[in-house]
Amino acid sequence: MQSILTDDLDHCFLCGRDRQQIHHIFGAANRKKSTEDGLVIPVCMNCHMEIHKDQKEIKKIGQIAYERTHTRAEFVQRYGKNYL
Repeated sequence: MQSILTDDLDHCFLCGRDRQQIHHIFGAANRKKSTEDGLVIPVCMNCHMEIHKDQKEIKKIGQIAYERTHTRAEFVQRYGKNYL
């Protein structure tokens, strides 16, 4: 698995602790697309729980990363919504 957000999949993207899980930025029906597009981040358990309380900011970060190589229209077509 690769991430377009970080080269370090061993440490939490948010706090730097050891990774315990991988978070798919766009989950549910878009989980497979997130994996394909590298929109995943390593997280510790604490940060993963915090992300799920409010996912708006991490989705913005994911969209910005995707749009480095794609247009906004392509993002919206693929993920169904503009988070910016």
